[in-house]
Amino acid sequence: MKITKVEAMHVTIPMTSPFRKAGRVQHDADNALVRIETDTGLVGWGEAASAPLLTGDTGARIAASIAYLADLVIGQDPQSVSAIHTRISAALANNQSAVCAIDMAIYDIAGKHLGVPAFQLIGGRARDTLPASLGVNADPNDAQKAGEWRQRGVQAFKAKVSVADPAFEQAALREIRAAIGPDVPFAIDANGAWSPAEALRFLEAVADVDLAFCEQPIAPGSLSRLRSVAERSPVPIYTDESFNEPADLIAHAEVGVAGVSMKTIKMGGITGFMSAAYLARLLRLGVNVAGKSATSSIGGSAMLHIGTALPEMSGGIGLSNHKLVDDLVFNPVGLANGELRVPEGAGLGVEVDEAVVKRYVKWSEQVSA
Repeated sequence: MKITKVEAMHVTIPMTSPFRKAGRVQHDADNALVRIETDTGLVGWGEAASAPLLTGDTGARIAASIAYLADLVIGQDPQSVSAIHTRISAALANNQSAVCAIDMAIYDIAGKHLGVPAFQLIGGRARDTLPASLGVNADPNDAQKAGEWRQRGVQAFKAKVSVADPAFEQAALREIRAAIGPDVPFAIDANGAWSPAEALRFLEAVADVDLAFCEQPIAPGSLSRLRSVAERSPVPIYTDESFNEPADLIAHAEVGVAGVSMKTIKMGGITGFMSAAYLARLLRLGVNVAGKSATSSIGGSAMLHIGTALPEMSGGIGLSNHKLVDDLVFNPVGLANGELRVPEGAGLGVEVDEAVVKRYVKWSEQVSA
């Protein structure tokens, strides 16, 4: 079996409502897709979300990078997942998002070829159901929404902070905690917006909220400043923006962080994510399977396969396909009867609706053998 065609696509899908975070308000999903064909007729799909403040990528840039890497993928056997990942990772610096989309599509094809779900290719099933996590704003208006999602089965929550006045956000966190109950994991994410002093003041003020962790309280770049927060904070500290490659985990463990939030777009897809997650486990660091705030069921299904195979993980799986005006598949992932489960079909287990995809494509390029 050989890869014969790679199509890179830049898509923009409106969100149902704006999502606020430090430094930006997001109104749509600015993502890249890849569609890979083989000489046996099998097709695989992958997705990578833009993250200008995290990876430096826009959807257009990721799509262009996928097209650039296509020649290195054409003619390869998609069953050689690790070899392809190594080949494309070395070919274009700082483009793990493009690698992510291609890697995801390769797993989709390999699983379809073997007739097994992707999680069977990365260690097998570690759990039957997964805890669902919902991203909310630190705003009292989101408390009722959080309570309603809790009733529907959501088992973890993460709030964006550092966007509004600290006292306003602290009061909002207490209202959200009251709405979801005392026993549900509840985390916050500051996106690196605070100074160490601001972070400690905020975290000490909400020590009574019983937060599971605070993600990226200060800007990346200084391990000594990170240590000053991790050692004194009443809330466990996780990192995201500070963590760029698996080797960074060693230094992070040494300064006292409790865990990391990992994204497929930073790790280079499923292959890179699993490698980093196993290193984190050896270092006794928690791993949060984190998604972007606007990703379709293509990328969301990959997160579910990762979560199904991981022996240990922190918090829940933060799907975001429900935030889009249209998903891109016939069988969207999400809560069913209060539970979150991985798709059981071969590969990623989702069937892409190509008519819907075409509706949102802004640019595409095909590379063939």
